[in-house]
Amino acid sequence: MSVSGKNVMSTSKTELINREIGNNISRLLEINKVSQIELAKAIGVSKTSISNWCNGQKIPRMDKLDKIAEYFGVDRASILGVAKAEGEANNLFVLSEILDLVPRMLKLPEFELKRIIAGTEVILKKNNV
Repeated sequence: MSVSGKNVMSTSKTELINREIGNNISRLLEINKVSQIELAKAIGVSKTSISNWCNGQKIPRMDKLDKIAEYFGVDRASILGVAKAEGEANNLFVLSEILDLVPRMLKLPEFELKRIIAGTEVILKKNNV
């Protein structure tokens, strides 16, 4: 189906992908209590670029996705939303990995520990764990 020469189906899919990536970047910012400005400075882009990505208006190039992933300590697939396809087994694996880190986490300064706990609670709530 075309409207004004555009393929409506592919536009919808593109918009959904853009929104998914934007939601994932926004979630990383929220979990890590990082502002758009801080991320922009860290990866060498404008705050407007970060805002456009978070709002799903545009998506970052792969080199910028890699910088975002490195900044937050995640893989590119999690930003792209590919990780969701792996299912609940992956969530349980991640949870067990987190539990293995608890002894080391207890040695961290209190503010860092609170940040980790808050982020973990958001992830667990989102995944109904």
